[in-house]
Amino acid sequence: MTVVLAVHDRGTCSVVPSEIHWWWILSYGNKLETRPQYTPTDCFKTFPFPNTLTDLEPIGERYYSHRQQIMQARQQGLTKTYNRFHDPAETDADIAELRALHVEMDQAVAAAYGWDRAPGVFDLGHGFHDTK
Repeated sequence: MTVVLAVHDRGTCSVVPSEIHWWWILSYGNKLETRPQYTPTDCFKTFPFPNTLTDLEPIGERYYSHRQQIMQARQQGLTKTYNRFHDPAETDADIAELRALHVEMDQAVAAAYGWDRAPGVFDLGHGFHDTK
């Protein structure tokens, strides 16, 4: 299943791939067998976005521009790019930078909710995790 979200700002584009939104999907989205399934009615329309997205636009723009550069330079799509992103054996500088930008973007999203004022209370869980 392919879902296309037509959004016009990089602030929204910063929140949707965030760990915060990921946990929302796991909690409130549908399941296909044991896998999470993204449905706009359950995952996007019900998601409580931060009150303002303006502060998220610069990091969103940097993240998406860097990801686009990687995909164009390597002639790879999103799936191959994110397979590299999630592979702990992948150490190329372009992917390392994308990971760092993703952490920065997650931290900015947490700050948009005011969660940066309570350090240690909300762990975004960055790193590599075993999956099936």
